Amino acid sequence: MIILKKALALLFIIFILAGCGTAKQVTSTLDGISFDADIEYGDYECECFVKAYGGGLFNCTVNEPKSIAGTTVEYNGSALTVTYMGITYTPQSPFPCENISDILNSIMTKAAAADAAEKRGEEYIVEGKSGKYDYTITVTDAGLPIRLKCEEADLTVDFSNVTILKK
Repeated sequence: MIILKKALALLFIIFILAGCGTAKQVTSTLDGISFDADIEYGDYECECFVKAYGGGLFNCTVNEPKSIAGTTVEYNGSALTVTYMGITYTPQSPFPCENISDILNSIMTKAAAADAAEKRGEEYIVEGKSGKYDYTITVTDAGLPIRLKCEEADLTVDFSNVTILKK
């Protein structure tokens, strides 16, 4: 009986200690970062390098497909500027159709304001709604993005080479 009590006490202590190292939430870092993005938007695929400064400041440079490589899309918080082959265009009104950069900038800006990513199984998740789109962002235990999924827009972004921008 004493051995059983000691064994149960030991299991209880192990259970408590094992739970201490597992955070239930992490602070997500979704602004003030740069990253490579592999983007699938419906049947369209592209690779971009992105700097998400925060507060709607956002810069995206297309690397693939080759036909539009070098195109940059910049947001200064309110205005959008697109540059391709030395030609710069700043629309006077929003584009009439949805585009990847608008959706991505909107989601990243909205998600950056979220309190924390919650642990679900082995993943940390940030969920929310930006405009008409629900999104889910999976982050590392350090809060850096791994994947963004937006079902309604048929948008998936895989993040790699994520680094925090120097201030």
